[in-house]
Amino acid sequence: MKQLPKAIRDLQGDLWVPAELADLLERVLRDSRALEDSEHRQCLRELENLMGFSDRRDLPTAREQLGLPDARRDRLASNLLKA
Repeated sequence: MKQLPKAIRDLQGDLWVPAELADLLERVLRDSRALEDSEHRQCLRELENLMGFSDRRDLPTAREQLGLPDARRDRLASNLLKA
């Protein structure tokens, strides 16, 4: 396995991601749409390790972080308002 540089947190807590690691992240995320096998899971685990995410379990969902609306919750709220 190729040795890649790890992501580095600066004093403000921001994450510096080396170009090679950013490229890997982009590729893995792109591939995750089409691939669900043990090799893919191994790549995701290694990516988590390189990014230092393995101990961060209290993060909000990606949808929440991106500020995307929850379609199911919005439909429920709409239906409740109609009633």
